[in-house]
Amino acid sequence: MSNINTQNLQSLLTTNTRDAQSPLAASARNSQNPSTANTRDIKNTKDDSHIEQGNDGLVTNPKAELDKDAFLKLLLIELQHQDPTDPMDTEKMLTQTAQLSALEMQDNTNKTMTQLVNAMTKLQNSIAASTGMSALAAVGKLATVKDNYLIVADDDIQFQINMYLPKEPQKGKKTDIDTEGFELKKNGEDKLDITGKVDKEVAKPGDTIHIKLKDDKGQEETVQAVVGEDQSFKIIGHTPSVDIKTAKIDSAYKSDSEPVTFTIYNEAGDPVRTMSVKDMSAGMKQIVWDRTDDSGNPVPSGKYYVRASYIGEDGTTVNSTYGAYPITGVKFEDGEALVGMGGSWVKWEDIKEITG
Repeated sequence: MSNINTQNLQSLLTTNTRDAQSPLAASARNSQNPSTANTRDIKNTKDDSHIEQGNDGLVTNPKAELDKDAFLKLLLIELQHQDPTDPMDTEKMLTQTAQLSALEMQDNTNKTMTQLVNAMTKLQNSIAASTGMSALAAVGKLATVKDNYLIVADDDIQFQINMYLPKEPQKGKKTDIDTEGFELKKNGEDKLDITGKVDKEVAKPGDTIHIKLKDDKGQEETVQAVVGEDQSFKIIGHTPSVDIKTAKIDSAYKSDSEPVTFTIYNEAGDPVRTMSVKDMSAGMKQIVWDRTDDSGNPVPSGKYYVRASYIGEDGTTVNSTYGAYPITGVKFEDGEALVGMGGSWVKWEDIKEITG
């Protein structure tokens, strides 16, 4: 029989040498207290060439690192040379092999999770690329956002509502209005207040008048106001598109063209306010709502929906809703597609419908 004896092998398995520590001895110690088992005792490496059997009969592992195959090779060597009168402790051997099996299962789980993460990353990148292409293809089309409603809070006084009119309304006769009694004042750093009165021979209560603003650079903007019972009108807190520092009232007129009717509904679907504005054109338009109903009473806080309806130049009825705007552009931030619509950037995932 080989001169490798059990005493030498046990000495190898239980003694820390200067060069290496026996993994089986470490496993035996860990089996006595599994809660303190350390994966440093058995490391996963595919290199089992470091297990050596020397001329002195001792089996050594200089780098003290084992994978499953190396562990089993060392165990078989120990079993082959054990003393039949003093065999290896079966319970300890089973504990060591169980620990190795658990470590192998953990390693397989880690590999599976890594593969899953890689697959999910590829899927996410594929979806992002597909989303980007879809967003680019949607430029120029009409899109409706999910939150296509106004939120009225307790302290809100007035709203400037952006609406998109897809077709030109029918045109009519224009009547010029004298602006001598009109007044334009700054309201803070970026807003304007426009007030005045009109002759009842020109416009009656409920009529819409159009006021053209112009700055020193020649830029123009037309705003609308509704004539009140006392023949007066007021536009409070208007944010102009012209230069606020040099903006002036250029002219005003009343139109007999077909009006665009804007209806505001509460969350229950009941109409609370109706406004008719004449002489509007196709494109992005802004109307002002003072948060009152048709009786002049402030509406309660909550969600409100806005719809526009009018007769187009071709004689057909045209309908539009708040939150429905053409997509004007696409940009990407942190891998996420954003589309330009209604004067702001909207997440692609926040769009519920695309038409046209």
